[in-house]
Amino acid sequence: MSHPAPVPGITMTTRARAYLLITVVGHALIGTSALVLADRFTGPAYSVARAIMPIPVWGLLFLAGAGFLLNAAISRSEDRARVGMVVSVVLEAVLAAAFAMSFAEGGPTTPVGTIAFLVLMAKDLLMCGQPLITPFERLAEEYDHPKGR
Repeated sequence: MSHPAPVPGITMTTRARAYLLITVVGHALIGTSALVLADRFTGPAYSVARAIMPIPVWGLLFLAGAGFLLNAAISRSEDRARVGMVVSVVLEAVLAAAFAMSFAEGGPTTPVGTIAFLVLMAKDLLMCGQPLITPFERLAEEYDHPKGR
């Protein structure tokens, strides 16, 4: 399967757009959950996050980040993608810190929220620094453009 060559001035690959769309879905689900189910975010793991700002505000911020990323994926705008990824990284970093502080308080919570948001943050930071170069990039390139043909 061959992917079309990028249009001059528009260099975002199909895989990069897919990454953005996956992030959009995740952020939209988190944001919608925070808005619709705000009254259920009552456990000790959310104590610091609730102290920073109300859960519905978290939801709106995640939805705003999803909106930037969706717009970037559709328009293939690297500038909008970078804004959306920065919003994503900041939200993930603050939530990771909030979950870590909740865990450090010694309540009945686990470090899983911290770990999950740190991993998401690290992946998004990596994407900002080196846009979608995966361990399989050579294989994908060989599949798209086989040598000797």
